[in-house]
Amino acid sequence: MWVGKRSGYPIGLFPNNSKMTPKIELEWLIYYKCNYRCPYCFFDGMWEEAAEHNRYLPLERWIEAWHRIFKKYESVRILITGGEPFIYPNFIELLKELSKYFSIGFDTNLSCSKEELTNFIRYTVSKNISLGLSFHPMFADFDSFLGKALFLKGNGFNICIQYVTYPPQMGQMKFFQDRFTKKGLYFIPLAFRGTYNGMNYPDAYTEEEKKQIYSVTESLETEHKERVKKQLDQIRSKNRLCRAGQVYARIDTDGTVYRCGHSISSPNNKPIGNFFDEGFKLLEEPLPCEQEFCPCEFRWLVEDYGREVKQ
Repeated sequence: MWVGKRSGYPIGLFPNNSKMTPKIELEWLIYYKCNYRCPYCFFDGMWEEAAEHNRYLPLERWIEAWHRIFKKYESVRILITGGEPFIYPNFIELLKELSKYFSIGFDTNLSCSKEELTNFIRYTVSKNISLGLSFHPMFADFDSFLGKALFLKGNGFNICIQYVTYPPQMGQMKFFQDRFTKKGLYFIPLAFRGTYNGMNYPDAYTEEEKKQIYSVTESLETEHKERVKKQLDQIRSKNRLCRAGQVYARIDTDGTVYRCGHSISSPNNKPIGNFFDEGFKLLEEPLPCEQEFCPCEFRWLVEDYGREVKQ
C-alpha cells in the first residue's frame, strides 16, 4: 500500500532480526487499488487513471515466474506494494506458496477482517514475512487496528507501525506513538512528500516540525533514523552511480521490470526487461541514477550500498 505521496519504500524499514541478507530485492507493484482514500496517498486524485494499468494475471503464471527467479538467484526478498494487498484476488493463496521460498515484506492498512487475518496466519510461513502496518487515523479504529497488530506479533510475524507525517495529523503523532510503543510495537514516522495548502513537502517542513519528527525517531535503530533523515533531506540523486537494476528492481502489474520507480509516476522510465521472459536477468553492473530524487531512499547508491539495514 502506498502510504504517502512520493513517500519512498517504507516496507524496507523493519527491525533487523534476520541473519540472512538476500542477494537481491524485487519490488512487485501488485496492483493499483485500495479501499482507503488518504489525501496524502501517491494516487490521490488519480485512482481511476491508475486502475487502467491493472493487470490480473493468473496466479500460476506469477508463481511459475517467481520459481524461475528463485532458481536463478536463490536468495531473494520480495517487496509487495501498490494498493492494499489484502483485497488483491487470492492474495493469501499467493503468499501461501511464495512464503515457502522467499523473504517477503509488504504494507497493509490492516482493514482486513479477523477471519482473513486468521487465514493469513494459518496458511503462510510467519518467519519469512514482515509487515508494515500503516495506521491512518482518519480511517482506522485504533483499538481494532491495535488488536490485529498484536495478533500478528503474537503469531511470530515481524511487524512495525507506520505513520505518515501529513501536516494535519502531525499533532497526533506522539500520542499514537506512545500508545503503540507501550504495547511493545515498533513505530516509524514516514515523511510526507507531496503538496498541502499549496506548499511542497518535505521542503515545506519547518525546523520545529522536523524536530518533532526526529523526536519520534529517538528510539529507532540507527539505520532507520538515517533513512527518515534522508526522506526529509531530499538530496538529489541524478547521475550518481546506483545498483538499482543490479541488486534491486521494480516489477509492474503486467510483468514489466524497471530499475526503480514505475510507469505511472515515471513515464520516461525505461524498462529493463519483462519478468515473464525465461531469459530475464538483472543488470550486470551499476548505472547512473536517472531520477532527480531517489525513490529508494538512497539504499542502492554505490557509496551507500552495504551501510543501510538489510533484511
